[in-house]
Amino acid sequence: MTGFPDAGYFADLQNTQGAYAYRGMFQGADQSCWNTTLSGGTNAACLAANIGDAAWRCLMAEYLTDHIATPMFIMNAAFDVYQVQHILDVGCIPKNCTSTQRAQMEGYRKAFVGESFAHVVNRARAVGHGAYIDSCLVHEQNLDYCGGPGTYNCAGWLTTQVAGMTPQQAYSRWYGGGSRQNLTVDSVATVAPDPGSNPSCPWNFDQGV
Repeated sequence: MTGFPDAGYFADLQNTQGAYAYRGMFQGADQSCWNTTLSGGTNAACLAANIGDAAWRCLMAEYLTDHIATPMFIMNAAFDVYQVQHILDVGCIPKNCTSTQRAQMEGYRKAFVGESFAHVVNRARAVGHGAYIDSCLVHEQNLDYCGGPGTYNCAGWLTTQVAGMTPQQAYSRWYGGGSRQNLTVDSVATVAPDPGSNPSCPWNFDQGV
């Protein structure tokens, strides 16, 4: 058994105001509607390690990863278009951003591949997690079609490249490998003034509506 979350690794990171607002949304929804943590509706090992007021951590991908024993292949963009809109709340996607907003996006990318993705790295050897993290401004990547201008799910399953590999090639190598450990993370960050400067990405920063 394996897992394949695509564009589902939502980070617990600060917004442009320095607040953990997205975390608060999960906490509020759980208390008022979901009842996931009190009902034991998420990973039991995570809940046992995060009791009481810390149980909200078991609603978010990066903390759940610490307790998931099933090998997973995490596919996500470090500049995931949903996350920079709704977690970072940068307010300028996809174009017309100021230099300050672009710097905030680059800061988000660094935090994503650093502190957030570290949970995957720390468990990869023991569990066999794999990953494909690129610097594209997209959401969802296990597909290869375009629905027209402004479609951010127009992702390059067969065309985007990181370290010379497409998402399809990286996943195939992980799934068919012996240890399955295969972490592919885009080292391309900012070529001023644009974040997400990997030229193989289906969208660059100044395209779109």
